[in-house]
Amino acid sequence: MTVLIADCETNGFLHVMTRLWTIQLGDANTDEATVYADQIGFPPIKDAIKRLKEADRVVFHNGQGFDIHAINHFYPGTLTPHQVWDTLVAARLLNPSERANSLDDWGKRLGEYKGEFKDFSRFSKELVEYARQDVVVTRKLYHKLEPQLRNWGQSFELENLFAYIISLQVQNGFHLNTGKARGLEAELRQEASDIERELQEVFPPRLIADKRKGTAEVMPKANRKAIRKGQPYSRLKLEIFNPGSRPQAADRLIKKYKWKPKKFTDKGSPAIDESVLAKLKYPEAKVLNRYLRITKLLGQVVDGENGWLKLVNEETSRVHGAVNTIGAATGRCSHFKPNMAQVDKKDLRMRECWEARPGWDLVGVDAEGLELRMLAHYLGKFDGGALTRALLEGSKEAGTDAHTINQKAVGLHKRDNAKRLLYALMYGAGDVKLGQIIVDDAREAGINLKGNKKALGAKARKDLAKGMKGLDKLVDKVKDKAGKKKYIQGLDGRRIYVRSEHSAFNFLLQGGGAIVMKQALILFHFNHSHKFGPYGERWAYCANVHDEVQSETHPDISKAYAETLADCIREAGEHFDMRCPLAGAYDIGKNWKDTH
Repeated sequence: MTVLIADCETNGFLHVMTRLWTIQLGDANTDEATVYADQIGFPPIKDAIKRLKEADRVVFHNGQGFDIHAINHFYPGTLTPHQVWDTLVAARLLNPSERANSLDDWGKRLGEYKGEFKDFSRFSKELVEYARQDVVVTRKLYHKLEPQLRNWGQSFELENLFAYIISLQVQNGFHLNTGKARGLEAELRQEASDIERELQEVFPPRLIADKRKGTAEVMPKANRKAIRKGQPYSRLKLEIFNPGSRPQAADRLIKKYKWKPKKFTDKGSPAIDESVLAKLKYPEAKVLNRYLRITKLLGQVVDGENGWLKLVNEETSRVHGAVNTIGAATGRCSHFKPNMAQVDKKDLRMRECWEARPGWDLVGVDAEGLELRMLAHYLGKFDGGALTRALLEGSKEAGTDAHTINQKAVGLHKRDNAKRLLYALMYGAGDVKLGQIIVDDAREAGINLKGNKKALGAKARKDLAKGMKGLDKLVDKVKDKAGKKKYIQGLDGRRIYVRSEHSAFNFLLQGGGAIVMKQALILFHFNHSHKFGPYGERWAYCANVHDEVQSETHPDISKAYAETLADCIREAGEHFDMRCPLAGAYDIGKNWKDTH
């Protein structure tokens, strides 16, 4: 197998580059580092292109995110995603918690300094030396990482190809209706202003000590007749209530209602956040909570460092959010500039701002009950497929569906709370959290349930295990493996490192969900997408968030595209021989509010 170590230098990022200065190549098993350039004294770039086309594997650092696109832009068809072996992907897969993964970072770790260079506007001797050293560092990194991945199953192949797909999404971006976004900003600012006036009436201005001035011995002055010589005094200032000030909010609630805070900040101040305010029965608490939500939404839209209106390309009205495809320990992606995973779902005006390009549809595809089906897969070894049958054949009306069965087992009054309890368990909730659900269920039924929440939660955990055959055995087995190895094995053979034994079960389910969704997109892109023409002409990716994929499509292909991508979720489950079949669903609309 021919393995090349490679890199290229251009005069800018993908969206602005106009020149390909160099391609540098080296054999993986020698010290070769040849720089190809269309300059006097250098082998021509066309010779590098020939070597790249003939290679079985081409190793780049961030190759799926940059080099493959740069080289194929200037020399179409040179590289395929399956040829590229990306050391950045490999490094992230082996250690998702490590954030410093640039080639410079790795060069320092490996004792092979990459060097510094910044002027890519012209070809130079310094650029050539910098380019050559990239091959040296990448080769050393490849030989460090590649052996470690040999017993990681198909995980690297999956992540390597998924990184390429997401790079297409990042280049395409997501259309932001800036008119709607600015209109939403105006609405939110008006709502915030109304709340400020309302709360300033409830909490009137007051005189407080000006802490910046403190106390002082006063010298007599003609214009200070009210102040006696030699007496300490404190300067006063008028404090108008600011609902955005958490210390002020806490102080006013304490003084008005004699509120006794139970949660505190690291500095010892009473904590004021959405979770705290939601539990308080004071009318002002609800209004304050709404104010905090509004400021949070304004932060996403415009006020925050990564506000949408700050990041949008004014010429194209598109936002090109960044993605770390293995940004979370579970294998999920992390999103930044902006964080598309945190676009608010409750206030539908937020998602309404994100649209397909003019004249196209937005297609949203997601997995149905993904983590519950992941649970059914892993539980299948212990329950003989009972949960799978309940999910696929159970009836809510007949009381044979999974949540009604659990409702009866735990003795809950409402089925929705059984669902809430199970998902809390899957997400790693402790006994106190589970106990709170039991208390909430009783309260909704008009019962004042007394008792220790931790004890109530522990009992609910046991009752749930009785209702779901084998659940306790599965949880114990996962905890035991995590305790001994500090990791659990994912569906694709990767190691999912866990923070604690208690988080292991959640990591197993969430990690499995991330893996199958990535595999589904790979199956679609490389096996089925050709039915809809070349990427970008009639379809393109806009966002991948947890268990959903948002794409923009020409209306002529929207339905067929949606059906095909949704079916790839089923196909991904079969790819991993899952004991519980997976299923996808889709919505077609014009904006994100319509499609999820």
